[in-house]
Amino acid sequence: LYLSDTVRVTVSDKYRSTSCNSTVTVVDAIAPTVVCKNATVNLNSSGIASIVPADVYQSGSDNCGTINLVSVSPSSFDCSDIGNNNVVLTVNDGHGNTATCNAVVTIVDNSPPNAVCKNITGNLPAIPPYTVTISGPQVDGGSTDNCTPNGLLVFTFDKNTFDCSNIGVNSIVMTVTDQAGNSSTCNATVTIVDNTNPVITGSIAATNIEGCNFSAAPAP
Repeated sequence: LYLSDTVRVTVSDKYRSTSCNSTVTVVDAIAPTVVCKNATVNLNSSGIASIVPADVYQSGSDNCGTINLVSVSPSSFDCSDIGNNNVVLTVNDGHGNTATCNAVVTIVDNSPPNAVCKNITGNLPAIPPYTVTISGPQVDGGSTDNCTPNGLLVFTFDKNTFDCSNIGVNSIVMTVTDQAGNSSTCNATVTIVDNTNPVITGSIAATNIEGCNFSAAPAP
């Protein structure tokens, strides 16, 4: 702030006096004061977040001017910034004086994954224990998350092992969990089939089946 005015200065002694003009300039060279506050910001579904100066401004004052919020840096964040981040807020008083303060911006990921299921068919094997066990990649139909790559998502099921008692269509629920602990679910059907032919063991006694004569065969 620069305010100028012309004043008349008179100097006198007991014999005489003299006068002159002088310019007086008033300057505001005092910086404002500012106090920051910490903030917590959630990443959006695209894994991006941003802040403005007001998000970390708590209070401020100045001897002559008003507090103007200028900038906060950094102001943009992504998945790589999850956790605490130091930022600097800059303000001015409108008279050319500036001040800064520091704040901590905590970036969090509270967005659940987009769980996508697909239906599958499982064939019971010919060897013990005669069960089918399903895994996430088999049922996953392209699940996505704002921060966690598909390959790092965790897939769990309300039921993932099937046997002869489950032949036919089975409804299951798959839960998809990201690295931040957020989860969502989707539904799928697992169709269990038995395509394994039976195996005859032991000996076949001589008999007559539909007019055909069979002789006893030795056990294998």
